[in-house]
Amino acid sequence: DRLDYSSPARLQRVLDRFPRCPIIAAHLGGYRRWDESIMLRPSEGLCFDTSSALFALPRERVIAFFERFGYERFLFGSDYPLFDPCEELRRFLALGLSEGQNRMILGENFLRLFGAGGQNPQPAPAQIG
Repeated sequence: DRLDYSSPARLQRVLDRFPRCPIIAAHLGGYRRWDESIMLRPSEGLCFDTSSALFALPRERVIAFFERFGYERFLFGSDYPLFDPCEELRRFLALGLSEGQNRMILGENFLRLFGAGGQNPQPAPAQIG
C-alpha cells in the first residue's frame, strides 16, 4: 500500500521517538485514514494541514480535529495542483470558524511555526491534549 508510508501508525512511532520534532501531518494526518489520525497522541511538535481533506469530511469531523489538537496546530493547505486553491479556501471558510480561528489557520500558525515576519520559529503552544 503506497499510502502506508505516511500512515498515522508510522507517524505515531516517529512522534513517540521525537516528540519535539516539528512535523506537519498533511491531509489532517493521513489521507482517508482520519479515523486513525484523530487518535494520534498529541505531541509538542505535531501540526496538521488541511489539504486533501475538506472535500471528503463533514464539518463536524473537521471541527473534531481542531478541538482535539487545538486550532493553533493547523495550517491551511490546498494540495495544489490537485485541488484548486480558491475552491479549497471556499471549503475552509464554509466551516464557519471565528475570525480569530480563521486568522490562525490561514496564516498566523504558519508565521509562528516558520519564524516568518521577524519572529523566531516557535512550536505551537504547549497546552495540547
